[in-house]
Amino acid sequence: MPAAKIPVILITGFLGSGKTTLLNRLLTGSPVRKIGLLINDFGKIAVDGRLLLSLHPEVADGKVYEIANGSIFCSCLTSSFIAGLRHFASERPEVLYIETSGMSDPSTMGRLLAESGLSRDFDVTHTVCVADPVRTPKLLGTLEAVKKQIAAATHIIINKADLVDEARLAEVSSVMRAINPGALMTHAVQADCGPDFLAPAPRRQTLLSGKAESCNTPGNRPRSILLRQCEISRPVLEAYLGRIAEKVLRLKGFFEIGGALYYVSDTGNGVSIQPADTPADVPRGISVLCDPAAAEDVIEGWKAAGGG
Repeated sequence: MPAAKIPVILITGFLGSGKTTLLNRLLTGSPVRKIGLLINDFGKIAVDGRLLLSLHPEVADGKVYEIANGSIFCSCLTSSFIAGLRHFASERPEVLYIETSGMSDPSTMGRLLAESGLSRDFDVTHTVCVADPVRTPKLLGTLEAVKKQIAAATHIIINKADLVDEARLAEVSSVMRAINPGALMTHAVQADCGPDFLAPAPRRQTLLSGKAESCNTPGNRPRSILLRQCEISRPVLEAYLGRIAEKVLRLKGFFEIGGALYYVSDTGNGVSIQPADTPADVPRGISVLCDPAAAEDVIEGWKAAGGG
């Protein structure tokens, strides 16, 4: 008798929407003993996997697979994605969570599994799209991947619902419902959807089983820049990050200031610099994702601030 397929929960959503926060909640108190995590980070260094491991050290020993610097559905990283899936086909976790890059187009997930022969090992049971009610609507007209994330979802979470009033929340919900009328929709703050929001798992056709080409290509990738660790004061770092925050799509990473380690991230409403409780060997540096037209300003501004 063939082994049972490994259920996959695919988590999509634009940069900074709250995917890692949701995954942290799903892992907290989970009764599942053997969990697999495949984390796809946009930057040159993987950040989210380290962050989750610091919060959930029980999910270790080969059960975390990180892929950085792009989208797993882009041809530039497909081979790495397939290698990660083969790793978990061998590990046989009870459930596999895949957190995609915020720029990922998941439309070809079903085709990738079929063409690689891994459809015999995995079953995508849930596709969760986490959406920010402030940033996501603005991007629907310019980033095709954002629309495809919503269209492919079985569950849509409109996270950060406290950032808008009820009328705006209803308007955003209506827009997303028009894109995907069959998905289950939840409003949340800090990705707190309750313990049972994934219990209904509609079995329906989505874009995941389609034959369309992914809109992720090497040619349309945003520019990924690494701000390397250097000696810089907190006020100077804060001033620089504040200046570029409106020019970038996302920034995050771990940075050491005065001998203490901090987690740096844009919030959609400024930049947060918080003490980090992570392993000492976590890579230092801040990954920045931006439009290629803004790259020179980001790099030259960093040099002017004293960065390497």
